[in-house]
Amino acid sequence: MSDEEIQGRRVSLVPLGVEHADELAGLLEDAFVRDALGVGDAEGLRRRFAAWESRRSPDGDERWLNWVVRERADGRALGWVQATVRGATASIAYALLAAERRRGAASDAVRAMIGWLRAELGVTELTASIAPANLASAQVARAVGLEPTDGRDAGEVIWVAKPGHVARRQT
Repeated sequence: MSDEEIQGRRVSLVPLGVEHADELAGLLEDAFVRDALGVGDAEGLRRRFAAWESRRSPDGDERWLNWVVRERADGRALGWVQATVRGATASIAYALLAAERRRGAASDAVRAMIGWLRAELGVTELTASIAPANLASAQVARAVGLEPTDGRDAGEVIWVAKPGHVARRQT
């Protein structure tokens, strides 16, 4: 697996590194994101990103793939997307900086990531765990072809890819 840049219609996904913590520190202003990341400040974010740089879980059984979402036009950081991949299954997550929301960037980034996961890694099963009150994340999930289930994970609703739905890699 390469650490290639992934292109969406309006965003680029760039492999995440510790050097991106400062420009993504604004993600911590959102309680959902702060709780999901388990850190409360930029230093904690740097430690979290450093742990992800290997792109593998400590036991080597999972791929921890994280990307900075960048605006293609000017290169500014918009947010972050990630996939935890085990075999042909991926659990995805995503977050945009508050000022960058509601313009389609999250949906574009997640579609591009899903297309790459399917094409490059052979992922066939996709899930996302979304807090019931996180309506923005639910809207993105619907836009990329996920639907809610009755399943729960730590109180979050488990979403799955609709049968037969295939996100296409967009360039």
